[in-house]
Amino acid sequence: MRRFYEAITVRLARLKYKNWIHDFRIEERAQRWAAERSGWETICTKRHGQMSARRPINIK
Repeated sequence: MRRFYEAITVRLARLKYKNWIHDFRIEERAQRWAAERSGWETICTKRHGQMSARRPINIK
């Protein structure tokens, strides 16, 4: 039971941290999202270990 609880807390902490990172990047992401909407090519950036280009970014 304790391991289960620890897993949940770790997951929640990761989510919080991820959201903080996302908040930090709102401006850059909004610019890239606008570029996506207007059909411009976006610059490839390493994000969460992925190369992301020409794909919409989920704004949460």
